[in-house]
Amino acid sequence: MCTLSAQATPRRTDAAPLVVQIPLATSAAIAATPSPAAMHTQVFKPSGPGPFKVLLYAHGRPAYASERARLLRPIHARHVQYWLTKGYAVVAPIRPGYGATGGADQESSGAGYAASGQCIRNPNPARAAQAAANAQRQALDWVRQQPWARKDRIVLEGQSVGGLTQYC
Repeated sequence: MCTLSAQATPRRTDAAPLVVQIPLATSAAIAATPSPAAMHTQVFKPSGPGPFKVLLYAHGRPAYASERARLLRPIHARHVQYWLTKGYAVVAPIRPGYGATGGADQESSGAGYAASGQCIRNPNPARAAQAAANAQRQALDWVRQQPWARKDRIVLEGQSVGGLTQYC
């Protein structure tokens, strides 16, 4: 269990996100897939002038297209609060093919299954990971351009497919 030491000063934890649109460039690897022009991104900053250490968060991949389309909050509020109390700004983009960013599903591995559950198309998980990583790289480049962000103190964190983005 994590607790704050008696000497630690908690930072603001009631922050509402600032919503920004991070411009997207089309990757040659996914050029055949229509892409939105920008990623809908939630930014949370601690109180004070900064510059702040930054957590760049990459959400996971819901199994069904209907769930991907409904993705509104890429990171849980309590997770944001934890990082804000540590003095970090939190940047949580919604990658192409999800929620408010929209666009085609660029992260599909291409797997296909028959009603019986038998695989009928070979998946390409590397393609899915590369598409997700491309979007996260662009978010990282954007963070590095922000005057409120410490360029030497950026933590990359991801859940599920979002975790793969950190290694591609």
